[in-house]
Amino acid sequence: MVLITTKKGKADKVSINGKYEGSYSTRTFTPKFVDGYTYANLMNEARTTRNEEAFYSQEDLELIRNQLDPDLFPDINWMNMFLKPGAFTHSVLR
Repeated sequence: MVLITTKKGKADKVSINGKYEGSYSTRTFTPKFVDGYTYANLMNEARTTRNEEAFYSQEDLELIRNQLDPDLFPDINWMNMFLKPGAFTHSVLR
């Protein structure tokens, strides 16, 4: 966005003043996430330690580990897909 304000001018005199500010912002902390296979194993472990049935079967774990069924068991790094490492911001003030 640029905001321009004008004042009454004086004959034979041109004066232009401007100010620019810029910065680069990054997150101070980005959590690390595990891959799909590790997550599935940890979920099974959490359930079995609570005397519950494992959520993923051994066949499911093999499909996830070898990425053989990406439609049913996608292994997507959402952090890399949606978040940029930082962002440049700027503003022009007059």
